[in-house]
Amino acid sequence: MYKETKLSEQAQKIEEALLAVPPRYDAADKIFANYSITKEELSKIAYDLLDECSFSEQYTYGDDLKALVEDKTVTSNIYKIMQYLFSKGYDPNVLADSDTSCAMNIIWYIDYPEGLAPRLMRLFMENGGDPNLVVEQETIFEEIDFAAGFDEYMSRSTVYCWLVLMAYGGRLGKEKYLPLTMREGLDVSIFKRFEDYSYYKIVPGKKEPERSGYWKILIYDTSICDTPKLVASSSYRYMDGDPSELSQDELLDTEENNGRPTILKQRAPKCQDRTLFPSARRSFCAK
Repeated sequence: MYKETKLSEQAQKIEEALLAVPPRYDAADKIFANYSITKEELSKIAYDLLDECSFSEQYTYGDDLKALVEDKTVTSNIYKIMQYLFSKGYDPNVLADSDTSCAMNIIWYIDYPEGLAPRLMRLFMENGGDPNLVVEQETIFEEIDFAAGFDEYMSRSTVYCWLVLMAYGGRLGKEKYLPLTMREGLDVSIFKRFEDYSYYKIVPGKKEPERSGYWKILIYDTSICDTPKLVASSSYRYMDGDPSELSQDELLDTEENNGRPTILKQRAPKCQDRTLFPSARRSFCAK
């Protein structure tokens, strides 16, 4: 049976207060102090706020990143708003509607500013979110694994959300399959600090015609300014999102060609290549 949550009058007022720019936390506090708001209503409020970011602002201000980071939009305040809702008892595993979840909104719609989506995803997981929560017969992690394998032009936010969910236990199928091979005994939980990592996409060389149409990513630890360290590799993935039949254990030999992968589209990453999190790069390079 389809489930749909309707907001009470008081819950609507809380949502309106949090949609204001800047958010009117004092007004929301007064309502929380005097009225009981259900977990389903909190989930609906969170979903609607993320919806506002995705539809009303991501497309309107997509080219104006300044507006998205200077407290002029819901998007610029959304991280603190979600922290506020968690402090009021929001449970990320309670669905307001049968076919929606806040995690899905983060995955599919929040692209700007870069780094916001994986930060939000980590916040959700740190507050008890289940990466394997089933929404409409598919888990949240299965959904993002599809998005990460959709084609070679997927957004950085999607890849980092994918890594974050794996770090908090996201797995595929009944076998709890991890679509990533870790190097040197490292644990996938390292990607909780996704800011420390960069990835590069590779495609098969001309000597591998049977892999035409496939690609994979190599993930490097770029948290220090000397030689970046290869920490993980995805399996080869077909560009329409279907998982490859090829072995996930196959890693590119980075000992050849002076330590650089031989079929990278770009050179192996260096510290100064880290454009996604420049503030982190500056702090590391200053040491």
